[in-house]
Amino acid sequence: MGTHKNVNVVEVGLSDIRDNDNNPRMIKTHKFNKLLISVLGFPKMLYIRPVVVDDSGLILGGNQRYKALVQISKMSGSEIRSKLDKGIEMGQKFDPDEMMSYWTEWLSNPRVPVIRASDLTSDEQDWFIAADNVSSGEWDWDKLVAKWDVDFLGSLGIDLPQQKDSFEKKFNSFNDQNCLYPIVPKFDERHELFIIISDSEVDSNFLREKLNMQKMESYKRGKYSKSNVISIKDVLKSL
Repeated sequence: MGTHKNVNVVEVGLSDIRDNDNNPRMIKTHKFNKLLISVLGFPKMLYIRPVVVDDSGLILGGNQRYKALVQISKMSGSEIRSKLDKGIEMGQKFDPDEMMSYWTEWLSNPRVPVIRASDLTSDEQDWFIAADNVSSGEWDWDKLVAKWDVDFLGSLGIDLPQQKDSFEKKFNSFNDQNCLYPIVPKFDERHELFIIISDSEVDSNFLREKLNMQKMESYKRGKYSKSNVISIKDVLKSL
């Protein structure tokens, strides 16, 4: 069988490779958004862990990173900047201006680093696809939090068990007596909850600016960040 020696990383056009519909790995939307932000803030990772393809350009490993690049290629400059700002809020450390310059240039010629697994047989390709998606081992949570900030780990999609427990405990502690805007009315039915759904960071930021929504202190981290809550009185003042 021999050993695999052709491991040179080369750059190809984003349109020169294609997603593998037979890849068994799926990713939830919020995890994909974190991956997207991570790629935007740390593009060097793409060269350290390049996408693996066969000779025809079919992806054998790295489907989600490829999909992240495809989405980035469709984003406007303001959308990319908004995602970069989100990464900074989440605890990632990079120069947003430097990254903005990098992606602005990249958008003019979208490319992706790849390794061509030319010497794999069909059976070996199937084996690689399965093995590449196996998550072996477990996290040592104490070492993780000792080395890295909890917010930073969360931005990478690593959810600490104690963080979940703390959030659930805090969430369950709220009621009509101690929350800012009660969902269930305390007296008769004079309180109502309106929900506005936004699927775009740009639209969300526009609404916050339009309604003059101030930043609020996070009960989880003690930091100030964007607010998603506003009273109807404040809405009327802003209109």
